[in-house]
Amino acid sequence: MFTGVNAQQTPQYTQNRLNYFSINPAMAGIKKCIDLKMGYRRQWVGFEGAPRTTFATVSTRLKIKKKVSPYSHHGVGVKVESDALGLTSNTKLHLAYAYHFKLGRESSASAGLFAGIEQFRFNVSRANAWQAPDPAIATNATVIIWPDVSPGIFVHNKKWFGGFSIRQLLGNRIRDYGTGTNQLRRHFELLGGAKIESSESVSIIPSAMFRFTFLSMPSIDLNLMFDFENRAQLGLSYRNTDALAMMFKVNFLKHFTLGYSFDLTTSKMKLGSSNTHEILLGIYACNLRGGDNYSCPVFD
Repeated sequence: MFTGVNAQQTPQYTQNRLNYFSINPAMAGIKKCIDLKMGYRRQWVGFEGAPRTTFATVSTRLKIKKKVSPYSHHGVGVKVESDALGLTSNTKLHLAYAYHFKLGRESSASAGLFAGIEQFRFNVSRANAWQAPDPAIATNATVIIWPDVSPGIFVHNKKWFGGFSIRQLLGNRIRDYGTGTNQLRRHFELLGGAKIESSESVSIIPSAMFRFTFLSMPSIDLNLMFDFENRAQLGLSYRNTDALAMMFKVNFLKHFTLGYSFDLTTSKMKLGSSNTHEILLGIYACNLRGGDNYSCPVFD
């Protein structure tokens, strides 16, 4: 008798450092110009019903004429994210606000909040019951919408950075779907890293992300990137629960950046699929190599 299964509730990214605003709202408005990112992730290629994630984010600073302090500013942004898994799909629309302030001469901090809605769909027309009628798919409640809130904080300077965020803070329950009540688990995510000048033209950027939610095994991503004069980056990533990945990022045409990662599956999922692809496109209103770009290892 089959009773149930547990699965991931939030999208997973390999290029988390290059796409940190999609995880942490405190990043909204950290740059002086408009920051637009779009991406697509195809996980476990060849495995039927494997996760497919599409996202787009945009953020910028608020320009206020009468500022109380020259050492603080406000940021706003929008995130749209769609995650499809099997016969289910999950779409989020979040608005973001962040407040940025100085901690000292060289260090800064910010606190932010995502707030929005989440829509869940189940494709009943493609579901085939082994023995009809099946109460798990006989319901009309195929679309569920609930409020969603996710806070975050971020601390940084030119040499190091760290952030903490909580996704699905409200822990909403999903009723009238299937045969029971499902609950969205809070996901705690901690990111930290540093920038080490190896030579005049090469910098080393080690970073790590720790993810934790109750009733599941913690996930740790260890990343090591080599930066070549802020023109290109090349590196490796290791995830304890799933994969070994290769990543690269290149800046081109002054305002664009392109990132790509290839995950080689190391978990038991490799029996059905051996790899994952993720691509990221960034567009900035300011020159990536110009003086108006905020210098922080997350973006360098």
